[in-house]
Amino acid sequence: MHLQNLEKRSLKSNSHGHPAFLKRPLSLTLRLMPLALAALLLAISLTSCSRPDGRLAERAHQLLNEGKLQQAQESLQDGFRQFPQSVALRQERLRLNLLAGQPELAAAEAQQILQTQPSAQPYRL
Repeated sequence: MHLQNLEKRSLKSNSHGHPAFLKRPLSLTLRLMPLALAALLLAISLTSCSRPDGRLAERAHQLLNEGKLQQAQESLQDGFRQFPQSVALRQERLRLNLLAGQPELAAAEAQQILQTQPSAQPYRL
């Protein structure tokens, strides 16, 4: 008897035809999901660059994307004066060395990154 009542309750639906346990229409929930996902991605990206060396590395990354190798190199040098052990800056210097056609220097930088932080990824896209 109790099981039959439970089955009847679980089959009830709200005025929109959705299961009664959903308080708002499913379409509204689906519309809010992309917004929540975008907010989460924004929060993650802001925290990854919240450190000062991360912001400098991001700037160098942007300059490298624009093909401004000399400016990126100068930016990295300035960053290393302030943060000599920064893995983020080393990752960008590795990328700079690869783009400049200096694979030996890039390999040395990768070794340095792994010595500083063994769990780090030497190359960052």
